[in-house]
Amino acid sequence: MPEALAIAAVFAVAVVAYVSGWLHARNPANYNVAKELIRLSEQHQFLQDRLALAQRERWSPDMINTLSKQLDAISSESGRLRTGGALQSFPGS
Repeated sequence: MPEALAIAAVFAVAVVAYVSGWLHARNPANYNVAKELIRLSEQHQFLQDRLALAQRERWSPDMINTLSKQLDAISSESGRLRTGGALQSFPGS
């Protein structure tokens, strides 16, 4: 019986940690536009490097198109944040 209580306690702690992390992530006060722009620029640079590698190594056209679409999405999101669309881009707002 004590084993069952220990398992239940561990499960309860895991649920509490998950819910508190989820609530913290959903809080608009924790959304920082400057950090998001930095993250987007780093992701954009990574995708540019990956696209150059894909073209150099002649990857499949589908993979190259996917990388190009991802670059376009990152560029549009970055532009939207720069023009003041930060509140609209926060998930759930």
